[in-house]
Amino acid sequence: MADVTPKKIAELKAELKNALITGIILTKTTPNTFLVRDSPEFRGVMSFTLRDSKRHIINCKVWGTKEMVTEYNRKFKIYDIIDVITPSVVPTMVYDKSTLSDTARFQPLPTVPFALVLNEGQGRLDTNTYRAMHAFLELTH
Repeated sequence: MADVTPKKIAELKAELKNALITGIILTKTTPNTFLVRDSPEFRGVMSFTLRDSKRHIINCKVWGTKEMVTEYNRKFKIYDIIDVITPSVVPTMVYDKSTLSDTARFQPLPTVPFALVLNEGQGRLDTNTYRAMHAFLELTH
């Protein structure tokens, strides 16, 4: 992790490289798995919503092998504090809550016009074990 730079959600910019974002998991989806076209391989995808302050939240989508996504789902629970290491920071649309589907209306909207995307082999999630946890305790309420 020597080459990564810790960043807050509010500091993110499109195409930022080598960032490390620490946040508390507010929501997570059950992994979806699917068979890759023209291949016997199964892939998976899941999403997290992360918060690093009272003001800022961001969504994180994780793509990888079925096994990797299943392992992340097992390992990380709501209210866990995790590190998102070297994700892609991708621009997203700014949403108008009135135009969203019923399902999307009940999910937290990000406070920044970006999302984090992790692709297996290009980034990873890890349990946060080296930062002051007290800063995140108030975010669980």
